[in-house]
Amino acid sequence: METSPSTPPHLHDGVISCHACRLMQHLPPPLAHRRCRCARCHEVLRPMVALRREQTLALTLGALILYIPANVLPFMTMTQGPNRDSYTIFQGIEELYSGGMFLVAGLVLTASIIIPGFKIAGLLFLVARGSAPRGRLARTRIFMFIEFIGRWSMLDVFLLSILITLAQLGALVSVTPEPGIIFFAAVVLTTIFAAMRFDARLIWQDTAGGPDA
Repeated sequence: METSPSTPPHLHDGVISCHACRLMQHLPPPLAHRRCRCARCHEVLRPMVALRREQTLALTLGALILYIPANVLPFMTMTQGPNRDSYTIFQGIEELYSGGMFLVAGLVLTASIIIPGFKIAGLLFLVARGSAPRGRLARTRIFMFIEFIGRWSMLDVFLLSILITLAQLGALVSVTPEPGIIFFAAVVLTTIFAAMRFDARLIWQDTAGGPDA
């Protein structure tokens, strides 16, 4: 049995609807308190949380605006004796790469540039497409992937690269945070909240049957 847009998205007595594709499913008592996945789209089943499309759009646009200064402005200044150098994220990646730390440079590039950029583009795409009938299952997969990679867009990888760089210098170095790192942290937090506020049921809200159009 499948739900219609007017059907309550979460029912009691072991019946629950998938928050992504809205498929109504019965969970026997032994499974009611365990981690289960939807039989159609394989998303984790959980009670409905009222999320709004407008909030996701506002947060994602905010992240897009913050993403520009996060990559343009310097994120730290390193002072070693009379030398004082400021680095943007890209310049920091170049320094790591030129110093032979290819793996760390790749991790910083992925965590600081690629992942936030993909999350912003992906969320804007999901909000723009809304409940368009074509590609619903694919868009659900995109949202699941955004949720998965969100855990890697943290500051720890970025800060770890800084510590490794300082350890390689072998000299007393003074490091001063710059505005870029604040904007970068704001991008990370804003994209996390944007993903949390997106309700994947928007993708399937008009579906009347069939797993994907």
